[in-house]
Amino acid sequence: MNISLRTILKSFTLSAVSFLLVVGVLFAASTIGAAITTTSTLNADGAVTFGDTLGVTGATTLTTASTTGLVTASSLKFAPVTDSTLSGMVFGYCTASITIVASTTGYAACTDATGVAVGDKIFVQATSSMPAQLVVVAASSSAADTISIRFQNTGVTAGAVSASINSFNFWAVR
Repeated sequence: MNISLRTILKSFTLSAVSFLLVVGVLFAASTIGAAITTTSTLNADGAVTFGDTLGVTGATTLTTASTTGLVTASSLKFAPVTDSTLSGMVFGYCTASITIVASTTGYAACTDATGVAVGDKIFVQATSSMPAQLVVVAASSSAADTISIRFQNTGVTAGAVSASINSFNFWAVR
């Protein structure tokens, strides 16, 4: 059997080209350029990045493998409600000095509400430090790190509230 150097080089070249084509096809198969649809669980090991909107139908659970226990997202949209994007949330504890005459309304500012931004939707919860005759009427973010709280003094007990220091739990959503 006569095997020439030319035949060996030809076979080697074809084998090398075939190998590179197989590797190229397998590599290209790991980069998906079309839609993926599954009726089961879709798992991804490592970080996953979406270049556009991720649409999810049905119940969804976000989990994380981090030691902090936090799941992060730059924003969440709850469709089909218009303007339902949640892009941030902070919560904490703040204090305000309240002075309100009996049977009137007044305002107090929590200036230590760290992380609150102008325009955030504010939810406050009074603690047991608030006098019984006061009712929280409204809350808004009036400046950075500041919550303006409107009170109604019902006058039910003890009349006026003068320089009372009160604490509040807050949640700010943007």
